[in-house]
Amino acid sequence: MIKQLLFTACAALLTVSVSAQDNSVTNPTADTWVGTGITKSNESSNTVEIRSYNSGSTTTNYYALLAFSFTKPNAGYTVKKATLRLTARYKKGDSEVKLYDFPAGFKESDVYSTLESSITSAIAATAAADFKINSPGNYAPTDGGVTSDYSAVDKWQVNVDVTDLVKSHANDGQVSMLLQKVYNQNNSSQIYSKEATDVTNSNLNFTFKAADLYPQLTVEYEEETGVSTKTETSAKDTWIMKNATSDRSTATTMEITTYSSKDKYLYGLMAFALPGSNYTITSAQLRLTTERIKGKNNMSVYAYGNDFAENTNYSNEESYVTAATGSTALKSFTVNCGVWNKALGTDAIASDDADISKWQTTVDLTDYANSLGSEYMNILLGKTDDQDLATKFFTKEQGDLTVKLSDGTTTTASASDLIPQLTLVYKKASYDLTVGDAGAATLVLPYEATIPSGVKAYTLSYTSGDEVSATEVSTTIPANTPVLINATAGTYTFEATDTKTTKAAAPAKDALTGVWTSTTAPSGSYILYNGTDGIGFYKADGSTNKIDANHAYLTATAATAKSLKINYNGTTNISNITNDESANAPVYNIQGMRMGKNLPKGIYIKNGKKFVVK
Repeated sequence: MIKQLLFTACAALLTVSVSAQDNSVTNPTADTWVGTGITKSNESSNTVEIRSYNSGSTTTNYYALLAFSFTKPNAGYTVKKATLRLTARYKKGDSEVKLYDFPAGFKESDVYSTLESSITSAIAATAAADFKINSPGNYAPTDGGVTSDYSAVDKWQVNVDVTDLVKSHANDGQVSMLLQKVYNQNNSSQIYSKEATDVTNSNLNFTFKAADLYPQLTVEYEEETGVSTKTETSAKDTWIMKNATSDRSTATTMEITTYSSKDKYLYGLMAFALPGSNYTITSAQLRLTTERIKGKNNMSVYAYGNDFAENTNYSNEESYVTAATGSTALKSFTVNCGVWNKALGTDAIASDDADISKWQTTVDLTDYANSLGSEYMNILLGKTDDQDLATKFFTKEQGDLTVKLSDGTTTTASASDLIPQLTLVYKKASYDLTVGDAGAATLVLPYEATIPSGVKAYTLSYTSGDEVSATEVSTTIPANTPVLINATAGTYTFEATDTKTTKAAAPAKDALTGVWTSTTAPSGSYILYNGTDGIGFYKADGSTNKIDANHAYLTATAATAKSLKINYNGTTNISNITNDESANAPVYNIQGMRMGKNLPKGIYIKNGKKFVVK
């Protein structure tokens, strides 16, 4: 069984030391602006222009586009801060600008019509930043109306915090941004581009150097706390061939070919150990060492849905192969090879080409590894191009290799440099849950989590009538178990315990069903809501009631009521039972609504107990 292999004899556990990482300071790799009705590209413009104007039949929207490459965080490091510096040529009208992620990317030669759908999608999302352009207004640095107060370039610059945006692209090492003017005004503002040149104001005798005008992205890094770094060798690896039944579990290389005209398909299979769902993987880098390349060197790696055996064959795996290759590849990459059409160890090569790093390829699988929340990761390798020519990688069965050199001598390549490995950086998982004024929320996590101070958690069950029964969970919330949370308004951190767990496909417990991604609650189910009957579960309409990721809806098949109260050991609809025993603890009415200081006559709840105001 694979779980007997994970983190044991087949896993090389290495502690990797890290050194301080320098800041990354870069100018755009590309910048331009596009506008409605403009059919000529602006790739050579020394400024990017932004405008938002819609009036009747007149629409004039100009958008600035910036793309940056930056250094990816080293293993054990994360992005601490990212700052975008922009220098204005001038601003007209109100200078407020929104900045959006532009994941679709762009070419400098693009015009509005080629990017329209991507722009619409980008600005429909939440802005990554909101800022105002700095400049004296209506003046460019070269204009005679500029006063001495603006003779320093920093008076024309704005520094925009884009930390969260850059963090979201940290594993890519590149980010694209879109700038949109906020207010509907028939005037434009301009920001210098990477094509800017020195500008001089002859009246005040100052010059702004081009390097100070270019857009600039500064990324700062910091060492992650509580982070572990391990290098795992493949727990299992083999290769399979269509219409062949050979056992290749002991092969020292895996052969990969795609040749449709002869129905010739050879795929590589690999499995690697992962730390489980109670850890967040911040980096997963797959290293492959090439034995040889024939033909083109394009390769794709796919998610693989089967816990394969090393002695398997194609007929056993066919349905899984079809599913994997029928999905979008996790990554497509170019395979490195020291010498084309020569095999490392078999053919004589020049000593310079014996540098093993020239035969190695690294593939970033962070997002996929982190999405699994399991104790292992299966992948399939397939050649991208259609040729009757193979690429070979070494497998975990390869030992030290004697490499022939063209001068008649030999050298040795270490097995540790040849076998597949996955370098993981990970830390204990946690989840920040924000509880609103209503004092209640649902939650489901793929790992066992400690219940924070001031928070109570309940599983829910339904038998009949218009109530669900709440059973308190003590100390920790089990993995994959949807619960109801009660707490005063605020944000609470649920930290994973050391218990190793695997993410469930569909988390459910009694009446609650959890979701891992944003989901529409099915018709007839119930969602947590502060409605006309107070805090409780209200019937979903099946089309508009969204459940956010890591939350839950309630299923009560026999229920007909429009809402279901929550029964906490005989007390219903109390939305905030907390550990706050102070005199200042919040007070709620029996509908679960938080009350102020002056209480009218009635029954109320404080610290989970009823009291009466007469």
